[in-house]
Amino acid sequence: MQGTPAAGQTVFSSHASSAMLSVTTVVFVEGLMASKRARHTKRRTWSKADVRELKAHSRSKSRVKKISKAMKRTVGALRQKALSLGLPLGHRR
Repeated sequence: MQGTPAAGQTVFSSHASSAMLSVTTVVFVEGLMASKRARHTKRRTWSKADVRELKAHSRSKSRVKKISKAMKRTVGALRQKALSLGLPLGHRR
């Protein structure tokens, strides 16, 4: 009876170790994903003052990164709003 282990014996095989490795990998990846979800910020709506400020920055041809820091919004959010308003944005236009 070589194929079946007796009670209390531990069997190690390449298949068992690869299964353990994949379980460890899944747990590690899920841990990373959970930490990214924890950093999710709440969306802020665009007020009239925000739009006015964005238009002023557009007229002054400010750099998008500078606008982003001043308005505390991401570069992507600024570009999307400028696109929806039909505003040119950034210094390279």
